[in-house]
Amino acid sequence: MASTAPAPEYQAVTFYARPGKGTSGKPTTVKTNFFAMNCKDNGYWHHYDVSITPEKLPGKLARTIFYAAVDNHSEMFNGMRPVYDGRANAFTPKELPFRAETFNVVLPEEDGRVNPKRPPREFKLKFRWAAKINMEEQRQYVNSKAQISGGILTANQATDIVLRNEPSLRFTCAGRSFYTPVDSRPLGGGAEVWPGIFLSARPGPGRMLLNCDVSATAFHKQGSLIVYVSEILKCRGLNDLKAGIAPRDLSRVSKALKNIRIRVTHRGDKKPKFKIEKLAKEPANREMFEDRDGKSHNVAQYFQKTYNMRLEYPNL
Repeated sequence: MASTAPAPEYQAVTFYARPGKGTSGKPTTVKTNFFAMNCKDNGYWHHYDVSITPEKLPGKLARTIFYAAVDNHSEMFNGMRPVYDGRANAFTPKELPFRAETFNVVLPEEDGRVNPKRPPREFKLKFRWAAKINMEEQRQYVNSKAQISGGILTANQATDIVLRNEPSLRFTCAGRSFYTPVDSRPLGGGAEVWPGIFLSARPGPGRMLLNCDVSATAFHKQGSLIVYVSEILKCRGLNDLKAGIAPRDLSRVSKALKNIRIRVTHRGDKKPKFKIEKLAKEPANREMFEDRDGKSHNVAQYFQKTYNMRLEYPNL
């Protein structure tokens, strides 16, 4: 049943300028994880609203679609490459020659080929001018000559997105941090920890600052799926799986594998990616289905007939 409680009320926060710097005591130098930014251009930036349909795409795919549109229509962007936050905002240092435009983007399969049996991935990207940002207001604010305003908040957001744009394209993003599998360490249970770095642009006294900090988070361990399952179940070795998975462990494995992305390796040069939804109730040598010709096979038989592959674990 829907809640009948009233919606919370929100008020804008007012920031007050400091009255001055401390004069008592002995000056002390303190080292911090903030680095000064030299923002020479205090002109105007331009903010654009971005929407992609179908909606609710992961940030990595949204960036792929966005930059595919930019690259395919580079003449419309006058050689500029906008920065994009992977959601709904893009920024350029100069105004584009159009106020609003819609681009149709078709992405091929991950190996660069088009699969005639499956329609290509088609997306519609809408690009619309939203606002003109006076970056001089940001400079005035950090020099305590202006109060906080919506324009200054947008300028700070744009600066942050510009700094984070290139790392977003090169590394794995999670929250406001970027991670790499280089120097990763196993955690057990099919997980490993990746090192990363936190980045954020912040206004400071007299200049913008880059806040930089170390970070770490857990990821699913990359590699063979069967090895991953054995680690989830804490098997002594892969031979423990020859007998199958006990019913009490099946739900645990199914929950651990849900939404994990895998790349299949039995199709020769083609190695498409898929997302696991759930485990079948029956093992491969008992799970039956009909092929396109209406003939019934179990999964193990199908692999033998279609790919000349004998499954190593037909009882899973």
